[in-house]
Amino acid sequence: MTTAGVEHLQGNKIQLTVLVENSVAFPFLPGNLQGLLGEHGLAVLIDNGREQILYDTGRGRTLLGNIEQSGHRAENIEKVVISHGHKDHTGALLPLLQSRGKTEVFCHPGIFDEKYGKNGSRMNYIGVPFSVKELEEAGAVFKFNRKTLAVSERVALSGPIPRVHAWEEDEGSFFIRDGETFVRDGFEDEQALFIHSDSGLVIVTGCGHAGIINTIEHAVSCFGAKNILAVVGGLHLSGASAARLALTVEHLKRFEIDKFVVGHCTGFEAMCRLQREFKEKVMPLNAGAQLEF
Repeated sequence: MTTAGVEHLQGNKIQLTVLVENSVAFPFLPGNLQGLLGEHGLAVLIDNGREQILYDTGRGRTLLGNIEQSGHRAENIEKVVISHGHKDHTGALLPLLQSRGKTEVFCHPGIFDEKYGKNGSRMNYIGVPFSVKELEEAGAVFKFNRKTLAVSERVALSGPIPRVHAWEEDEGSFFIRDGETFVRDGFEDEQALFIHSDSGLVIVTGCGHAGIINTIEHAVSCFGAKNILAVVGGLHLSGASAARLALTVEHLKRFEIDKFVVGHCTGFEAMCRLQREFKEKVMPLNAGAQLEF
């Protein structure tokens, strides 16, 4: 099927600049930016030639400095997209808004659920560290969505990702507080970005809590069976079982994927497994990396 509005996205080159990631890119390789700092989180700037869109904001300490160091300007960022409601993806949203004012923010309304991570017997709050009111007062104009949506030329927000493969479900580390009880977080708020060019698709994920195979299949269902130029972002395979890693690799081989640029929550073991299977197609995601499609 083709999603209404998405089929009209077209054009030439798109540039992605990784502004926040757990690690930093080696500064002396061609194309990599120098002087950026790393932190646990993710933020990717997408420039489609018409406007700049920020996908996630990182945890909060490095975004604004890294924007300046990269040669970009916060006031030139027209739109913000939030992948899901975890602190390491939303922590710099308020300071970004305070630095530039009125900004459209695209996200699922579920990002403001009270999200917790379980560490042993403890529940730690890991959700958005700001209220809707605080963000709106700083300039956020929320565009809540529950379906696939074209947010700019050639750039679409996935909407909720269908859960086709049960083996990709989280193993129970994440919860939502509902009154005095905690219920398992199904990550209905999780959204990827689908970037469409004449030569194929680029899929950008925040954490991939919905499962990378579910995400890729959703992208293909929206755009048709096209070549996938790259999968960029976190795959949330850190700590995944050997069985899940094997299934993930098996299913990834079904698709024509030119490049995997992955990190954040992908996990060292999963990165090694992907590199062993897909060799030079796999490269690490680092702050300061620039990609062009």
